[in-house]
Amino acid sequence: MIKDAEIVARLRATYPVLTLDELRALPEAEEYDGGVYFLWRANDLQYIGRSSHILDRLTWQSTVNRLDTLMTSRHVAIPFDRHTCIVLERGYLKQPRTELLMKDYERLYIGTYPTPYNDPSFLGYT
Repeated sequence: MIKDAEIVARLRATYPVLTLDELRALPEAEEYDGGVYFLWRANDLQYIGRSSHILDRLTWQSTVNRLDTLMTSRHVAIPFDRHTCIVLERGYLKQPRTELLMKDYERLYIGTYPTPYNDPSFLGYT
C-alpha cells in the first residue's frame, strides 16, 4: 500500500514546488480558471484547495458558509482576505486529465505546507 508521504515524494520529483513567498506572489484567479488555490489571511496560508472553476468555488464557499445553517453545522468557515492560484487550465470546459493533475498538485502542496484547515494537527510554521 502506497502511503501519502511516498506519493508526495514522487510528486516533488515531477513538479516544481514553489516557496511560500512565491505562492504569496501568484496572481488571483480569473473567470473560468481551474487549478489549485491558496487562501491567505494576511501573510498566513490558511487553506489549499482545488477546483475546475476557482472563482465559483470561492463565491460558493463564502456564501454557503455564511448563510446556510446546514452547511455551517458540517463545515467550518475559513477566514481569508485574499487568494492566489496555480492555473492548470483556462476555459469553461476542462479536459478529464486536468482533474487528476489538480488532485496531484493539491496533494503535493498540502503535503509540503500543512495549513490550519487542511491539517488538524497544524502547529504553525517555524
